[in-house]
Amino acid sequence: MKKKIIIISSSIIIVAILIVITLYFTTDLFKSNEKLFWKYFLQIEDISDVISNDKLNLEKEFKKSNSYISNGNLSFNYAKGEDSSKEFKIETTSKYDINSNKTYADAILKNGELDLFKISYINYDDIYAIKCDEVYERYIGIKNSNLTELGKKYGFENVPDTININEYENLLKLSEEEKTHILNTYIPIIMENIDSKQYKKETETIEINNIRYETNTYKIEISGDTLKIILINCLNKLKEDQQLLSIINEKISKVTFNNLDITNKIDDLIKEIEQYNINETLNIEIYESNGKNIRTKVSLGTKLNITYDRLNNKNTLTMDFEQKNNIQEFMNANEIIDLTELENDTDFTTRIIITKEVQNNLTINNIQIIPDINKNNENIDILVQIESKDDNFNNLYDIKINKNENEKQEQITITYNNEIIKENQVENIEEINNENLILANNYQKEQFELFIQGWSQIFVDKLIEKMSIIGFDEISQWR
Repeated sequence: MKKKIIIISSSIIIVAILIVITLYFTTDLFKSNEKLFWKYFLQIEDISDVISNDKLNLEKEFKKSNSYISNGNLSFNYAKGEDSSKEFKIETTSKYDINSNKTYADAILKNGELDLFKISYINYDDIYAIKCDEVYERYIGIKNSNLTELGKKYGFENVPDTININEYENLLKLSEEEKTHILNTYIPIIMENIDSKQYKKETETIEINNIRYETNTYKIEISGDTLKIILINCLNKLKEDQQLLSIINEKISKVTFNNLDITNKIDDLIKEIEQYNINETLNIEIYESNGKNIRTKVSLGTKLNITYDRLNNKNTLTMDFEQKNNIQEFMNANEIIDLTELENDTDFTTRIIITKEVQNNLTINNIQIIPDINKNNENIDILVQIESKDDNFNNLYDIKINKNENEKQEQITITYNNEIIKENQVENIEEINNENLILANNYQKEQFELFIQGWSQIFVDKLIEKMSIIGFDEISQWR
C-alpha cells in the first residue's frame, strides 16, 4: 500500500512538472518582465516590411517568366488656388517576349490626341538603349559586359565586369540567417547593460484605427549614460564581427565599387560618441494583446518619437523628428543682420507616416511626409497600390505635393496607372545592331562625351519646345 502511494505521488509530481513546463513554454505564466519584454520586442523584426509591397515582388517574378504587354497613363497636374491649373499626359506601352528575351517600351507626351514627343527603350540580352527620333535616329546604349574596361576609360576603378540589377534591388535586405546572427550577437550586449529591475509591466487600454484593445504593456527606461555604453559596446563588438563586417562591406562595395576600411570608420564613430553627452532618456514601450505585439513606442526625449502599430491587415509606422533652427547658419562675423526676420524660426517637428494595408489581392503602401506638423497643409503624399489577379496586374502610383505659396495653396499631382497582361504571342520587337545603335562601349571617353553632350542639349531644347506648346513655359528654366 505504501509503495502504491509513493508511485501515485511520483506520478502526480511528474504530471505537475510537465504541466509547469508546458505552461512555461506555451504561455507567459512564470516568465519575468525582462523575458516578456524581449519576447514581444523581437516580433517587430518585420518593421522593414512596412515599406515593401509583396505584390510588387510577385509582379517582378511574373515579368521574368512570362511574355506580356503593358499599357499605362501618366498625368501631371499643377494647381494654384482654385482657378489656376495646368496638366499634361504621357501614354506608355511596353512588351516583353520571353522567347527572344527582348523588352521594348516607349513613352509619348500627348497634346489631346496628338503625339508631341516620344522616347523609346530596348533591352536585348546585355544591351540597354534609348532613342528619341526628334534628337537622333539611332538608339544610344550601353552593353552590360566588359564594364571594368569601360570604367577605366572614365577613371573609375574596381567596376565589376557586369552589373546585376537584381542585387541592387535587394541591397537593403537581409537573409533570415543574417537577421538571426545580428539578434543573437547584439541583443545580449544590450540586455547585459540593463538591470532586470528596470523592466516594468502594466495593463492599459489603447486605441488603434478606432478599435480599443486591452493590453499588457512592458516598459523600460534607459538613461543617456547607459545608452552611450550600449552603443560603444555594440560598435566594439562590430569591429570583431567578421560576418557582419563582410555583409556591410559587400553592400557598400556594390554602390561605391570600392572596399572601405569599415574598422577605421567604427573607431571614428566611437570617438564621437565618447565625446558626446546623451542627456535624453530612451523609453521603449511594448503593447501586447493575445500574444502579439500590436504597438511599439520608442522615444528619445523630444528628439525622436516612433510608434509602430501591427495589426493583421494594416501596419503603420509613425516617426517624429525634432528639427533645430540654427541661427548661427544665418550669421556672419562681419555682418549685422536683422534678427526680427528670424523671430518666428523656432524648433519644429517633422513627421513621416508609413502604412501598409493588405486586402486579398490588393496591397496598398502610403508614405506621408509633413516637414512641419504645425503646417499640416504642406506635405508630400505617396501612394503605391498593386493588385494581382489571374494573369494580370493593375498598378497605381500617386504623388501629391502640397505647399502654401503667398497665401495660396499649391498642389502638384503626379499619377501613373498601368495594366500588365500575360500574352502568349507578342508582336515582333525590332532588332538592334550596328546600323541603328550607338554603343558607349565602342568609343573613347572624349568621343562619346562630346556626342552625348550634344544629344542631351538637343533633347532638352526639343522637350522645352514641346512643353511650351501645352502651356508649361516654366520648364525653360532647365536651360
